[in-house]
Amino acid sequence: MSGTMEKIKLCFVYINNLSGLYILWIILHFISAHLYVHYCANMSVYGVIMSPILVAAPHCKALRWTIYIGAQTIENMWIVLGTWICSKIMIVTTNTK
Repeated sequence: MSGTMEKIKLCFVYINNLSGLYILWIILHFISAHLYVHYCANMSVYGVIMSPILVAAPHCKALRWTIYIGAQTIENMWIVLGTWICSKIMIVTTNTK
């Protein structure tokens, strides 16, 4: 019984670490999107004038990278979750036949 509980605890630690990583990417994506609008694509005449200059600025490049990679990571998270759910449904339906 102790071995089973140890495996369950290990599984929960693994899931917690994995979900924490995805939550971190979601938060980074959200914050970066708002910071990019504020610092790199300001909705004003000044923002329009400065846009060609700021597009090459290091902080704007870093924010764009975080937005892009964060979106890819979140999209992949949904694909993995959907695949996992489908595999569980397939296992349940094949076991009931």
